Amino acid sequence: MRNTLPFVLVALLCVSGASLRAEDAKPAETKKVKKGEERLYPRGPEVEKLKTELGLTDDQIARIKTAIADVNKKHEELSARAEVKAAEEAVEKAKAALKAAEEKEKAASDNFDLNEEHKKAIYANIPDDKKEKAQEVIHYHPKVEKKAKKDAKAEVEKK
Repeated sequence: MRNTLPFVLVALLCVSGASLRAEDAKPAETKKVKKGEERLYPRGPEVEKLKTELGLTDDQIARIKTAIADVNKKHEELSARAEVKAAEEAVEKAKAALKAAEEKEKAASDNFDLNEEHKKAIYANIPDDKKEKAQEVIHYHPKVEKKAKKDAKAEVEKK
């Protein structure tokens, strides 16, 4: 049991590292970052906002940036290890296997969603004059069939 702890920690680091690398691989067009916003790390707090709201000095910001650089360096060292890369691959395989198993289970259960069926049962037993408000309360919006939508549009056009 003791020997597995380092591997679990490495796997957790790999998962967080993989998400960072996937985010960096996105084209620059998808990131909506204004040029004036300097951040300490991607999706991190804005430097100017930290200065104003926390009353930090330029020296304190410089120390924070140094600490962030040290963290990034440690991340690069860890992600370069062979066992980390092997663990990342194992995690990806496990995620793919989980997704396949979930799809198989969903198909076997005829796409039955218990939560959705509960909401549907509640909605079906609410008086018609209160159904609109009930949709917001129970977070259920009944799916309108396409044929019903076409009929409604036809009625509107006739008027």
